[in-house]
Amino acid sequence: MISISLADVSSATEGSSFEETVATNPVSLTSASQTPTPAPTGPKSLFGPFLDRWATVTVDSDTENEYWELGPFRFLRKETSVLEVVISGFLAGFLVELSNALLLHPLDTLKTRLQTGQSLLPPDPSLLYERLYDGFIPVLATVPALSVFWAVKDVVRRSLIGMVKATLPLPAADILSSTLASACGEAAYVAVKTPGQVLKIEQQTAVFDEDRLRQRYSEQDLSYTSKTFLWDFGRLWEESLRSFPILCAVDVPQVALRTALFVSLHDSGSFPSGAGSDILAFTMASAIASVVCTPLDVARTQLVLSGKGIQRLPATLWDIHESQGVAGLLAGWLPRLLWNGLIVGAVLGLCRLQYEDARAIFLVDVLDRFETVVQPTTAPS
Repeated sequence: MISISLADVSSATEGSSFEETVATNPVSLTSASQTPTPAPTGPKSLFGPFLDRWATVTVDSDTENEYWELGPFRFLRKETSVLEVVISGFLAGFLVELSNALLLHPLDTLKTRLQTGQSLLPPDPSLLYERLYDGFIPVLATVPALSVFWAVKDVVRRSLIGMVKATLPLPAADILSSTLASACGEAAYVAVKTPGQVLKIEQQTAVFDEDRLRQRYSEQDLSYTSKTFLWDFGRLWEESLRSFPILCAVDVPQVALRTALFVSLHDSGSFPSGAGSDILAFTMASAIASVVCTPLDVARTQLVLSGKGIQRLPATLWDIHESQGVAGLLAGWLPRLLWNGLIVGAVLGLCRLQYEDARAIFLVDVLDRFETVVQPTTAPS
């Protein structure tokens, strides 16, 4: 694809055709990988209506800038600001996170219950499948803030890609920038979701506590009460500070590994280009990363429930191995593979494509139009 600066196109005479303009301005042609010269206000306002009507408006995945694509030619339409990248990432990420929360919470509940430890599992296996949406309210309450992952990822990748491309070959630069951006985004994501995650895990496993109480007290005994959850913000703050590094110890390595595997598969040429191939590659990467990180996830669940800190992570892994063997370290691997691997992989793979489309819609159709409406109209001099 060829990128053309509208500054060169504007030098053509009024009666010149588009083809004549290109022919008489060979220096204006650059490869698509290079950064085109920003279009000044005059040419953009002159050619903008024509290109908006006949060209396709796209958003570059590296720079987030907007381009007109007309056949083999590409024109810079607008340089997107960091603020616009953040806003569009939040809005598009909100839609993705809401979809994920609704679709994936039941499997996450089942996985969490299986990872509480064999001594805590209920005698009646059917309890595993009861009230699978327990803990959903804390997750739903944090959905708007969870879109921080997408906004941070976009900003970090945009900042890194230019520097990394100058020092590394393109495949390595793409893998490194995408992996680091996803890791930074996930760290911010975990910081926001930690309070909801703590409440979610407690509520997901509450059905076991209630069943043990029922075994101890009869249903008619007034000394028995169901477990309730009070909004003790002081305790929640302490638990969140303690749990943040524990959650990061699992989620950040998993997301970084998933991203590195996906970008490697995507750039390897082993898959034909297309949405279906991208979803398949993302699902494979997600499945591998979820299985590899399962021992960390098991230890995380037990650390959160026991109230211990991140410093106990190695000892917890060793204790699980000593008492339950490899089976204990891989507890819940099947629902985790289904949830974090196949289903989350497929859903996130699809959402990743939808996220790009949603972000482009917010950038081009929403923010640009809002900017046009609120921007004061200046009289020509």
